[in-house]
Amino acid sequence: MQQLALKLWSVLRCYGAEGLAAHVEDGIHLAQQLACRIAKDPRFEIAAPPQLGLLCFRLTAGEQATHHLLDRINTTGRALLSSTRVHGRTALRVAPGGHHTRPDDLEELWSLIDDSAGHP
Repeated sequence: MQQLALKLWSVLRCYGAEGLAAHVEDGIHLAQQLACRIAKDPRFEIAAPPQLGLLCFRLTAGEQATHHLLDRINTTGRALLSSTRVHGRTALRVAPGGHHTRPDDLEELWSLIDDSAGHP
C-alpha cells in the first residue's frame, strides 16, 4: 500500500491535480481520434468502446490476421502494442497516455497500422 501511495504522491507532485486531469483527458482524446480513423476503415473493427484512453481494435480478417498485424507492428520497433481478448477474440490494445505522447505520434502510429495491415 505504501508503494501505491508513493506513486500517487509522485504523480500528483509532478502534474498537480489539474495537470493530471488534463493529462488523462489528452490520452482519452488521442484514443478517440485514433478510434475514429480505425472505425472508418473497413479492414478494422473497434473491439470495445475506448475507455480512459484505452482503445481495443482488430482486423475484420480474423484472428490470424490480427496476430500477424501485431507482430508486424511490434517488429518495427516504432511502436509497441499489446493484445487482449474481447468477447473471446483477440484485439490489439493502444493506450496513448504516455507523458510524451503527442498527436503526431498517433499520426505515425496510424500510418504504421495502415501500412502493416496491407490493403484489400
